[in-house]
Amino acid sequence: MPILWCGGEDVDFIVFSGCSMNTSSTYFRSGYARAGIATSISSAGRSTIFPGGAITSGWLSVRIYFTGAVGSAQYPIGLGYSSSGVKGLYVGTDTSTSSKAALYKYDGTTYTKLASEVGTSLSTSFLHKIDLNVSAFNDTVNGNAKVYIDGNLVIDYTGDLTVSGVTSLDCVMISKGGYSGTTYFYISEIIVADSSTVNMSLVTNYPNAAGDSNSWTGAYTDIDETTIDDSDVVYDNNVGHQALFGLRDLPSGSFSVLAIKEAIRACKSSDSTPTSINLGVKSGGTVSVSDNHSLSTSWATKERYMATNPVTGNAFTPSEVNSLQLALEAAA
Repeated sequence: MPILWCGGEDVDFIVFSGCSMNTSSTYFRSGYARAGIATSISSAGRSTIFPGGAITSGWLSVRIYFTGAVGSAQYPIGLGYSSSGVKGLYVGTDTSTSSKAALYKYDGTTYTKLASEVGTSLSTSFLHKIDLNVSAFNDTVNGNAKVYIDGNLVIDYTGDLTVSGVTSLDCVMISKGGYSGTTYFYISEIIVADSSTVNMSLVTNYPNAAGDSNSWTGAYTDIDETTIDDSDVVYDNNVGHQALFGLRDLPSGSFSVLAIKEAIRACKSSDSTPTSINLGVKSGGTVSVSDNHSLSTSWATKERYMATNPVTGNAFTPSEVNSLQLALEAAA
């Protein structure tokens, strides 16, 4: 599957310290995202782990709104390893000026600048698309990292691409992006892929309507919030009961759908009859809930990635996505 990971909301992150969700449409493409991740001087975000495992080569794509207060030497987004704190490779602003993009590595103590662009591609009060292409991570000589700003190659670094204690990359990292209570960046539409992300976009199709049936207690309005609220839920205590929810449509345009990710938060009570949950979709009149996830008594994000429509076995079409329903099933 070309899509290795994707996300852009708090549910997609295991660690979300110093970050928050902001719904002002100034900071993201409202037809695609529904909020932006606001960063701070203390940001330390770590995504869920890439479902296919760690990588040493790949692409990272992100939309970042640069506020008018943005400063130099900021490191808002990058790739790292889940058990290594916030160590990893980062893209941010240069040490000399906030209008230059720069590539950094972080060893847990020091951010070391590997390269910066010659020109000045970054503008304040502007939503930029940034793509990072990493090849041969952990190579001391032939490691390569390319940075694209709004589709234009601005950094092409070859050399030592090692980070102490990190041999591969399995998650997205959010790091420093503000100063003294001032937010510098708003992050949205994050994609990790095994091929070029320069022309890729991410759409968040959140629950916005009742589905065709619902045997659970609760409605789509209980699971449509942009910020995690584990007190506002849908629930059931009967194995086999299903709940369906309608989803927002794609924005207008012509698209190829490379993958769909389903992300929820779930847990079980200490005396619940179901002990797991099946994730799936309803497409073309058929419900497919074949992806099982065990549950504990602690809330956790559960994800399903679908490179093809599980009902048809073929790639999703835009019309199929627009009629798709989220399907949940209580399981033994």
